[in-house]
Amino acid sequence: DRAAWITIGNADERVDTRKAVAFATALTVANRIHDLGCEIVLNLTPTPGHSSFPEWHDEAATWFLQTIANNGDDHANHRCKNTSIDRALYP
Repeated sequence: DRAAWITIGNADERVDTRKAVAFATALTVANRIHDLGCEIVLNLTPTPGHSSFPEWHDEAATWFLQTIANNGDDHANHRCKNTSIDRALYP
């Protein structure tokens, strides 16, 4: 019941790019099935191995702050529009 920002390189062997894409896909499917209204962002980058760049962190921080701002001023109110999903599905 929360938005997600996922960034992974297209050849990350430590995390496994395929698993990260599968995870993002599963989040998107659950989001649609339960009509959560969550924004799921997957950034697949052309970087070798397990690496990142400072600007990616800045982009993620900007997105996160905008996501919170769009869902109210209360920092605890960062959930999506429909939070009635059964907790047993997502421990």
